[in-house]
Amino acid sequence: MSNVIQECDKANKQGAILRIIFTFISFYLFSKLNSKFVKKYFLLLLAFLLYVLDQVDYGWERLVGPDGDMCAKQISYQLPDKIVDSMSYLMLFLFFDFNSTSFTILLLFFTFWRVIGVALFAWKKQGIYLITNFDLIKELMVYFYFLGNDYRYLPFLIGGKILFEILVFKGDFNK
Repeated sequence: MSNVIQECDKANKQGAILRIIFTFISFYLFSKLNSKFVKKYFLLLLAFLLYVLDQVDYGWERLVGPDGDMCAKQISYQLPDKIVDSMSYLMLFLFFDFNSTSFTILLLFFTFWRVIGVALFAWKKQGIYLITNFDLIKELMVYFYFLGNDYRYLPFLIGGKILFEILVFKGDFNK
């Protein structure tokens, strides 16, 4: 294994650990906020928080990794990143009570849908599982904030997400 790859692996592991710690602390602090603003914009703020937390490991890898974006293309980044994503989504249910039963059921379904895809990706090392078992959690939060329990447009959200995954990632995580 080349020295650059070893440095990437080290940076990627550190980034994953940092992200788990940041996620736990952030979820704990966010769950304690009780203002009208937080209550009104809860799903939007939570989706934004998840997005920001998703940048922690990538930012760390860019900061201490040896070669810019190269480390993020390695399986040593992609696999832990997807596992930590899934852990973050599971942690949502430890820290937050979602008022809508239908939203909670959909959130659970798509969380476990993603966990299955990540497990298959870990086992087979084929990026296609990340496309077929797409990550819809943040988008689902934004959807429910604006449309509530109106499911008429949910198929379009799902189709759009699958198309996005195909166009952006194209299964590049096989390396």
